[in-house]
Amino acid sequence: MRLEEIKIDSPDAKELEIYASVSEPQLRHYYEPEPGIFIAESLKIIPRALRAGYEPLSFFADEKKVPGLLSVLEDYEAEAAAGAGDRRAAGAGERDPEADGTAAGEDAPAIPCYTAEAAVLDKAVGYHLTGGALCAMRRRVLPSVEDVLAAAGWPRRIAVLEGVTNPTNVGAIFRSAAALGVGTILLTGGCGDPLQRRAVRVGMGTVFQIPWTYLPNTSYIKKEIDEGVLASKKKETGEDVPASAKKEIAEGVPEVTPAHEAEYIAYLRRLGYKSAAMALTDRSVSVSDPGPASEEKLAIVLGNEGEGLLQSTIDACDYTVKIPMAAGVDSLNVAAASAVAFWALCNQ
Repeated sequence: MRLEEIKIDSPDAKELEIYASVSEPQLRHYYEPEPGIFIAESLKIIPRALRAGYEPLSFFADEKKVPGLLSVLEDYEAEAAAGAGDRRAAGAGERDPEADGTAAGEDAPAIPCYTAEAAVLDKAVGYHLTGGALCAMRRRVLPSVEDVLAAAGWPRRIAVLEGVTNPTNVGAIFRSAAALGVGTILLTGGCGDPLQRRAVRVGMGTVFQIPWTYLPNTSYIKKEIDEGVLASKKKETGEDVPASAKKEIAEGVPEVTPAHEAEYIAYLRRLGYKSAAMALTDRSVSVSDPGPASEEKLAIVLGNEGEGLLQSTIDACDYTVKIPMAAGVDSLNVAAASAVAFWALCNQ
């Protein structure tokens, strides 16, 4: 990876636009309809994003941190080359452009690396940048739920975030998930963006470690349920289902509406996951109860910061689980609650 260092003297320089003046939603839709941009921050997090396969567009660094940036990039490339060599030795057979230098060598275009004094850097981004460097990266098309679960080996424990909007909480939940054994995180459409700068920073880059994606929209889920039922019928009989029977089956699948948000619980159940809603109700069991922890595959469902989970979601889940509280406290912040729930339900 070749960098072209470009000295910047003003925080208002046009080259810094995506770091300084483009909002997070604008970054997300920067190349619409193609995936947009996100910003990775710090010399610890940038290599994690690179290892996850994200493409760097440019860097913006404190001029005193450039040697450190070059060092971590060299370490990343050495690690990538060693991995490619191991794959070839194991008989992968196909040419690896990163290993033979054609992707990152002298013929590859240089990536801009804007450098500035710390004061200019801090003024441009609007806060003191303790990590010393930023990297603008291209987002990728997110996988489907089934693809992300399959790629993760259909993990025993997954987390579902329903309407968790605060990026600090999203990042902290990813960090807890990575530390405590959650294999995948699925998010509803109303959740905060895991690639938002603060979420990435708070999560210490674990968003690049934990497989994740968004749950499909309601119409997609209903179509998947319909098609799943039809596929099961065909497997039983060995024949295509007649049109008249298709209509009857479709009518037997509950209509999905915005008021009935529990459809994704049925979708996950079809994929083999029982579900545990983290909520305080009359039927809630303690997080230490052996029932949820004994399930072969379990989705731990967490609600938003203010209202928690929708009642329809709670009703649809197989378990409702609570963390026992001392007198005078009714609940924990969702990020703190996630850590307790993950520890209890992933390690029994």
